[in-house]
Amino acid sequence: MAEIKAIYEKQKHRYGYRRITVELRRRGLLINHKKVQRLMNKMKLFGIVSKRWHKYNSYHGTQCPIKPDLIKRSFSAVYSNHKWYSDITEFKLNEQKMYLSPIIDGCTLLN
Repeated sequence: MAEIKAIYEKQKHRYGYRRITVELRRRGLLINHKKVQRLMNKMKLFGIVSKRWHKYNSYHGTQCPIKPDLIKRSFSAVYSNHKWYSDITEFKLNEQKMYLSPIIDGCTLLN
């Protein structure tokens, strides 16, 4: 436990049980990773989880009630400004979220 604590402190609380197990083996101590994990949990030592392992999840709570379908899937309009449609798309550019929301007029030009 003292070796685990020393490695954890030396690495500024960044190492988790896997990296500490590797370091212990480098120092000549043969120990199972599950044992290291149990001991670290007992001592309340936790490593930092990298952001790259988090999967994207767009769910942010409960949804609003679904509105009734007023156009009944009839997307064409005879005159302009009668039916407008929009959609939102999310992009990730340079570690920032960007949103695109085009607005389309449903008017079809009849010749």
